[in-house]
Amino acid sequence: MVSGWRGPVNPDSVLWYPPRPGMTMNRRPITSLFLLFVVLAVLPPPAPAARLADLYTAEVVVPGRAAADRQAALQDALNEVLLRLLGSTDLLQEPAVRKLAGQAQRYVEQYSYRRGQPEPPDAEPPLLLRVRFDGVALTRALRAAGLPVWGQERPDVLVWLAVDDGRRRYLLSEQSRAQAARALRQAARRRGLPLVLPLMDLEDRRQVKFADVWGGFLEPVQQASQRYRAQVLLIGRLHRTASGGWQGRWTLVQAGAGPQGWESRGATLQQSVAAGLGESAELLALRYAVRAGPSDADNSGLLRVSGVETLADYARVQKYLESLSPVEAAQLRRVEGDSAEFGLRLNGARRSLQQVIAIGRVLVPAGDGQPGHYRLRK
Repeated sequence: MVSGWRGPVNPDSVLWYPPRPGMTMNRRPITSLFLLFVVLAVLPPPAPAARLADLYTAEVVVPGRAAADRQAALQDALNEVLLRLLGSTDLLQEPAVRKLAGQAQRYVEQYSYRRGQPEPPDAEPPLLLRVRFDGVALTRALRAAGLPVWGQERPDVLVWLAVDDGRRRYLLSEQSRAQAARALRQAARRRGLPLVLPLMDLEDRRQVKFADVWGGFLEPVQQASQRYRAQVLLIGRLHRTASGGWQGRWTLVQAGAGPQGWESRGATLQQSVAAGLGESAELLALRYAVRAGPSDADNSGLLRVSGVETLADYARVQKYLESLSPVEAAQLRRVEGDSAEFGLRLNGARRSLQQVIAIGRVLVPAGDGQPGHYRLRK
């Protein structure tokens, strides 16, 4: 259960300029273009900028290997994948989404079984079904239904979490094996959030105390967070209540929006953590999920990228642009020196393009103040 308030989300408008008429290729022979297409054909898709597990794979508990058990588990697995792509639990109830979930078998690429870790340790190990779905087909189906899609480019979420379990108080770290850390990692995987935990080394301990995180004091936490270069901060406190349940208080801090806070409650620690992290995913999806819009001339334009020196660079940039949620298609239009111009067709969401590029690690602003001009990060 989650309660709280949501501050305004104010995405920056994208820097953009329309294509100039009569664009042509120059200063490169036709053979270079042919070689570029060859490189594009064999180059693997770029890895997501954020440290993120496969969005299109889910693992669920299944009672047995019978076909009926598998069919029910496939639908559960697809619902988990759809939740990552939509970013909203409410959207899972949309008729188009429920219809999609009912056709889970149609989107399966592969599946396998394995035995999981028993809980408690002396229990029977659960049978798990691991399923990978066709991400391209799912994305196409969601866009055709007019639903938002949150793609692979996601901001790293640095979590500072203070825990009071009634016996001791502590801050979670990257090395934590506590129950709260396991619950946090599991919830992040389920919602497709790239999770970062602080090292809590001497430098962190010098700057941030338990009381800072517990009290929600943003200044010391933000100062200590600079070394991690995370785009989003999630600051939380978690404690056991007198009735034996768990209660959390959370604050999300991201650029372009005021701090957003809420509370979570659950009968178990896992439930409270899942509710807290789930709400942060919902808030981030409001900003980064892209809803397809009408196709018109206003949805096209050019993006110029400097520092493109080799055919592999061209291929890398084009593959990267094509992997972004707001981009429906990308095509190399013009090459001049080490600068390349790409024509883009968008899904009716220009304003989200700059945000998505900003959270990645492939392109950075060129620094010359020209709109739509980026530099390839080497």
